[in-house]
Amino acid sequence: MRRLSTPASYYDDVFAYDDDPENWQDYKCFEMCNDTDVGYLTGIIKQFGELYPYDRSQVHALGQSNGAAMVYRLGCEAADIFASIIPFEGSPPPADYNCTPSEPVHLLHIHGTDDHTVYYDGKHRDMGAVDSVTFFGGYNGCSTGANATFLNNATIANAKYRGDSSHTDSLDISKNVNGYDTEVFELAGCASDGTATLWKVVGETHDPSLNSNYATNVVKWIKNHPKGTSGNFYTATDTEYGDDDDGALPVWSTVAIGIGLFLACFTVCVLGGYLVYEKVPGVKEWLSERALYNSRANPKHPPITRTTADPVV
Repeated sequence: MRRLSTPASYYDDVFAYDDDPENWQDYKCFEMCNDTDVGYLTGIIKQFGELYPYDRSQVHALGQSNGAAMVYRLGCEAADIFASIIPFEGSPPPADYNCTPSEPVHLLHIHGTDDHTVYYDGKHRDMGAVDSVTFFGGYNGCSTGANATFLNNATIANAKYRGDSSHTDSLDISKNVNGYDTEVFELAGCASDGTATLWKVVGETHDPSLNSNYATNVVKWIKNHPKGTSGNFYTATDTEYGDDDDGALPVWSTVAIGIGLFLACFTVCVLGGYLVYEKVPGVKEWLSERALYNSRANPKHPPITRTTADPVV
């Protein structure tokens, strides 16, 4: 996974990382093995919400290579959760994969033109970078295919050309190129809550050398591409999140809280009683006198009383 090194506190954001990329399952394995990768990752987000409130309009997924393919899956299968997906040098699902986003999701596809692992132009079953953007952009209502158009007078030819196309909308995110090295292409005709953008990093490989501008620009892009419900904070009491009971605390959480409260009250009561008995003057003597009085007033073996029917010996 390509981590963002910019301090999250600078942006008041939290970044969570899954550091087990070897367990990512290929699309074919998903069809055959019924893996639960999407459920696992969305479950992390939902459990995180039980501990910390967060802005539901700013949930984004970023991944590189296999991780890029995984975030495309999140865009396909968990569009209700993610505001955007940011695949870095990866490819979306193949044609036989059932990608059905339930609503628009912003897309930022980042790709080096000298990537010889997941080729910028596409190879084998992997789509090229431009085709990846137009493919997913189609779910956002963007112009697609051979008729795809970009903002700022950019063309398909500019985007597919692996060299510097002199496109004016550019960034500097690579250490390997002096000056501006990344051309920005945004598809036209997209929904306001589902844009599709390509960052073409000229001369970079599958293992890019990125400067500090990379993280800064990605986070700025994230902040500018929230989901439609800005300011809606998810907490453990928000029953509108999802289509199950994730808004409520899980049973184990409720039981744990109840046990903790009981033990706390029990400890306070026992400790408090001990301190009063031992430390408050006169309490111990008073309790001893009360015990002695009660033993005399209520003996264990009261005297036997005779009745008129009892025989006299």
